[in-house]
Amino acid sequence: MLKYLLLLAVVAVAFAYVVARARSARRRRDEPPVQATVRCDRCGVYVPQAAAVRVNGRAYCCVEHGRSR
Repeated sequence: MLKYLLLLAVVAVAFAYVVARARSARRRRDEPPVQATVRCDRCGVYVPQAAAVRVNGRAYCCVEHGRSR
């Protein structure tokens, strides 16, 4: 009887390990990719590099801040 309980415990631990690994892998896939950010030279807010407005080599968060300098 004890060997069956031990076998059941080993199977339960193995099952829990497999389930945890599957959840971890799924969580990593659902995360959005990390984007590089730049700081606005006027107000200091950080914006994604792709969305930044560039004026004379400086990065701004919007067109209005780019025009103000």
